[in-house]
Amino acid sequence: MRQLKNFRMSEKGDFRAFTLVELLVVIAIIGILIALLLPAVQAAREAARRMQCSNHMKQMALALHNYVDAYKESLPAGCSQFQNYTQDFANVSPQVMLLPYMEGMARYEAISNAVLNTGMNVYNSTLPEILLPVPTLLCPSDTNKKQERASSLCVCWGDWIDNFTHDGSDWVRPADPRYNGWLINNRGAFTCGLKWTSLGGVVDGTSNTIAIGERVIADGSNDILNTFAIDASIIVNDPATNSVSSPPSLCLTVKDPDNPKQIKPSIPIASNWAGLQWADGRVHYTGFNTILPPNSPTCTDGTLVIERILVSASSCHTGGMNTARYDGSVSFVSSTVDCSTWSGGSNGLDQLPVRGGPSPYGVWGAMGSINGGESKGL
Repeated sequence: MRQLKNFRMSEKGDFRAFTLVELLVVIAIIGILIALLLPAVQAAREAARRMQCSNHMKQMALALHNYVDAYKESLPAGCSQFQNYTQDFANVSPQVMLLPYMEGMARYEAISNAVLNTGMNVYNSTLPEILLPVPTLLCPSDTNKKQERASSLCVCWGDWIDNFTHDGSDWVRPADPRYNGWLINNRGAFTCGLKWTSLGGVVDGTSNTIAIGERVIADGSNDILNTFAIDASIIVNDPATNSVSSPPSLCLTVKDPDNPKQIKPSIPIASNWAGLQWADGRVHYTGFNTILPPNSPTCTDGTLVIERILVSASSCHTGGMNTARYDGSVSFVSSTVDCSTWSGGSNGLDQLPVRGGPSPYGVWGAMGSINGGESKGL
């Protein structure tokens, strides 16, 4: 009888297939190969998502320059009104103002007409053009990107902890000189108020200063990336001086020691703010501060009269986040970026915010401030 190479013969002369042990070994080897392959596939997919997110940020940065060209060097205000709009604030975000330069002219016209003709406030508006998110403002890595009004890309408010007042019916911007002489945040270009900054106002250099970054869209959980910790003891306001009297390092204490990725169960949270109103220019919806490093907690003092908000940037990318500079370049910033050293020594996060001069919050603070004079150190 002719013997086949792929089979073994028993003593009785009949053919015998694989044993159960041999089959299990083959299955185990296949399982190991799949286990080794899956992380590589996931890493490749995340790299593609991160690149697409970077491309979206690049489009937004280029739209910013097109806006500057159209409005004679003026950058869009953070949450004010349309140019020449004389009614009370409509909370319009820079993202709305950039729509015509991101293939969104029809949406821009619908929103601006509703604001100018009816006095509509974009906050919680039911206008269809506001309910739907803008694809360019979404990061594919963000798992909550399908929510209404959502936005992953936010603008930089510099290294100052901003505030709002509440008059019992609607938010009022303290930067408006009509309201008790509140000071305007001069550490960033997109802050609230009757303020339009030019590119020339970015005196630290457009290639050194961050204009756009990322924020993880809220999902209702107490995850540090997309939740606000509300506690009056975290950020203490001083109405007499319109300043903060507690250092940002206190915000780091809200982490749950049993799960550092979440807020302590004992601290109230607001999970319906981060990235959930792309058309609303207030910092807790579409902005961030360069104080705590990316993927740190976000904190507010939780008062109704005067509310200070320290908004940390965050992303679903491993190790950091994408950023765009004022010159249009896009780069990745690590979550370990220096925030602790300053010109006067170490432990910058224990320092109170400054209104002028070098940032006390290390390299990260210097990258966010537009006029701190730190450009030589970057």
